[in-house]
Amino acid sequence: MTKIVIVTTPSFDGRGKRRHGRFDVRLQGGDEVICEATQQPLLDASRVLLQRGADPTATICKVRADAPTIVTMRALIGVAAQYDIMGEKFVRRKPAAGPMPGSGIENPVSVGPVGPCNTNPPLRASHSDLKTASSPSATSSAAKSSTSLATFRRKIQPGWPVCRIGL
Repeated sequence: MTKIVIVTTPSFDGRGKRRHGRFDVRLQGGDEVICEATQQPLLDASRVLLQRGADPTATICKVRADAPTIVTMRALIGVAAQYDIMGEKFVRRKPAAGPMPGSGIENPVSVGPVGPCNTNPPLRASHSDLKTASSPSATSSAAKSSTSLATFRRKIQPGWPVCRIGL
């Protein structure tokens, strides 16, 4: 059985500050970073290795750079590539979206919007479109009179909010 060992090191940003919870992944004995600043190094490295032609039945083992003899995680490459971590659980990875069948699109990567795309309609409402209720002076005069609430409600238009303050 083939065994591929990956080494994880903490990831740092351009200013030398440690990126919490993110790791750089290298193959053991190599200097090339195969995954940079990943939060799930074993799963992302297995996907990269599959893309590079690794055997899906091979075992991938993860070790830390400061303890290269202690294996912290291991899995089959083909199995690990199928999962992601969501919160504290392993969830099956959704397949990448491709073109719809019969769409005639051959290369979905090169297809994109031709021009500027604005899907939001312009928000232009004229003041004449807005319906106004009775004027505030009519409602304040009705509130000042000693009429009942039912009479007051009949004087204003339907849909106008009724405020019971001072009644």
